[in-house]
Amino acid sequence: MIISLHAAPAFASNHGGKTITDLPLAAQMAVSDAMGRDNKSYHAEKIPGGYGFVTPSQSAHPLTSFTPMGAVAYNWHLSLSGIGRGNDLKAPISAQPFAKANRVEYKRGDVSEWYINGPLGLEQGFTLHKAPDVKGTGPLTLAIPLPKEMQARISSDKKDMMLYGKSGSIRYGQLSAWDATGKALAAYFELPGEPIKPIQPSPSALHIRVEDGSAQYPITIDPLIQQQKLTASDGAATDEFGSSVSLSSDGNTALVGAPDKHFGSNYNQGAAYVFTRSGSTWSEQQKLTVSDGAANDLFGCSVSLSGDGNTALVGASGKTVGSNDTQGAAYVFTRSGSTWSQQQELTASDGTASEYFGGSVSLSSDGNTPLVGNIVEYIGQDAAYVFVNQNTPPTITKSFGAASIPLNGTTSLSFTINNPTADPMTGIAFTDNLPAGLLISTPNGLTGDCGGGIITAVEGTGVISLSGATLAGGVSCTFSVNVTGVAGGTQNNVTGNITFDGGTGGTASASINVTQCTYTISPASKTLTYKGGSVTINVKAKDHTSCPAPAIVNNNPDWITETASAFTKNKGTVKLTIPELDSSIQRVGTLTIGGNTFTLTQKGESCSVKLSPTTSTLFPKTGGTGLFNLTVTPTDCAWTAVPDAKSTWLHVTETSSSEVDYSVDANAGTKARNGKINVTLTQNKKIKPYTVKQGNK
Repeated sequence: MIISLHAAPAFASNHGGKTITDLPLAAQMAVSDAMGRDNKSYHAEKIPGGYGFVTPSQSAHPLTSFTPMGAVAYNWHLSLSGIGRGNDLKAPISAQPFAKANRVEYKRGDVSEWYINGPLGLEQGFTLHKAPDVKGTGPLTLAIPLPKEMQARISSDKKDMMLYGKSGSIRYGQLSAWDATGKALAAYFELPGEPIKPIQPSPSALHIRVEDGSAQYPITIDPLIQQQKLTASDGAATDEFGSSVSLSSDGNTALVGAPDKHFGSNYNQGAAYVFTRSGSTWSEQQKLTVSDGAANDLFGCSVSLSGDGNTALVGASGKTVGSNDTQGAAYVFTRSGSTWSQQQELTASDGTASEYFGGSVSLSSDGNTPLVGNIVEYIGQDAAYVFVNQNTPPTITKSFGAASIPLNGTTSLSFTINNPTADPMTGIAFTDNLPAGLLISTPNGLTGDCGGGIITAVEGTGVISLSGATLAGGVSCTFSVNVTGVAGGTQNNVTGNITFDGGTGGTASASINVTQCTYTISPASKTLTYKGGSVTINVKAKDHTSCPAPAIVNNNPDWITETASAFTKNKGTVKLTIPELDSSIQRVGTLTIGGNTFTLTQKGESCSVKLSPTTSTLFPKTGGTGLFNLTVTPTDCAWTAVPDAKSTWLHVTETSSSEVDYSVDANAGTKARNGKINVTLTQNKKIKPYTVKQGNK
């Protein structure tokens, strides 16, 4: 599960609207895991009694610790506390933490509890190698202890949980689970005693339920990862940062309001902050303020972004306009490159005092139509105002001549530009960069004209452009170019913004599917002993005569190594190397090769035990205590040490990973006697006896 911390209150605001926690999550765990492995700052460090993570991504909890007592993050002891079915749970096996690079793992018998550290945060997951051995019925259930001093809330889809306390709130969620074949399993959170109220004092444990009736073990329980918590570079108490948020259509620009931001003696003047994303990292681009800002403006109480993220609309419901106190206003900002500038202040034409105009705002996708609402309107009802951009731009649409084409097939790509105004437009231009799977055909098949503009479509390239076009009021034009599919899959095509002498308009998008090569693999699975070895997978392409090498995704790179692959004339091989497994528990890994799943099973090593010595020295008649050493291979093998049924005078007093301590009763008889302590391996039931001798003197 992904775990993240929020400053209290997590869902409260003086001005309404969403909080920063409503921004979408980024499903990029694999990237985060890989970056964490390659960057030592995310690796586990040795601390007294175990290991810890100390990284920039854990700035809200400078140390996450892992000891034999379990894992602790945000002062929350979140290690596994129970496993079973329904409410029939048993405690997991105690375990020492093991660390490698950015991963810490507890091997609790048939359950592996693991943590991975990376730029996107701390990831927790569980791998169950076989179903729990309990008598209960119902779904597979894992229990996680919850802090008693906090309150718990589970989302309506039961995929997320929030814990609330005086110092903040903790999010635990985006739950998912799948089996050995990759099949998704129904998984959800429950609190003991549900149904419950939306918020209740935290019970003793959170239950993770997984419907595993038709699943093939091992099962993995794992989350999506939350990307980042955004904060203002100059944030201060009571700013109400996050009272309102908006996100661009591509998810790469975020606008966050802070309506109570102070500027000197101007209390509650307010501000808004723009954040941009590069890869998986968000950074603050600019703080927006207004040129006529004053105390109690509440600038930032509402925000909205255009689809492309280049136009922002920000409400200031407390703004004094003329002599009208709290009449309210809204402000339009535009971005050029990475710089934002104020474009216009919007006010109601019939505005009066105490209307709080700007309490809600919305901006059309193209950024040309702002909608601004009042909180109070003294004509007996609320009101909203629509503003029109006087420099209305031309519109552009595009479409492919077919929904699907075969690899190396050809179809047309048409563009239509329209002047929606009554006035002529000049200097109309746009550029369309085709996706990598499409190229302009040879010949290009160019047809049509567009307002006398210059159309460029060079054969064998991926750029189509129009420049210098002129359209009379209410007139449209259309032209088309032939394109060829050079790579399989869905090709999503979005033009650049259309421009004209009066400003900038929107974009156009269209998609086409290029039928891609399909592949078969042989074998589809392989089983190796614990000693490992090499595996060769044969790959063939079908349906097409010229297919590229298939994409290969190694889902278990920590122990499956791709050593070589070759693909020519629609066939080839993939070779793998698997190291020796130092564990008694088998592991299952997968590779995705050209859309096919290859499953590799590596059996666990058979458990064995050696005793030293195998026989005690002779105990006197009065009895005594003794010990013997044992070596278990591999070290994760479980075992027991119990006197046999006839040796009631022997008692095992203590065991450790390498030693058995025992005591011998006094011999009340007249004859010497021998007894046995049997060491039994749980995995294969093999028994090694230790003989204890006692005299009669």
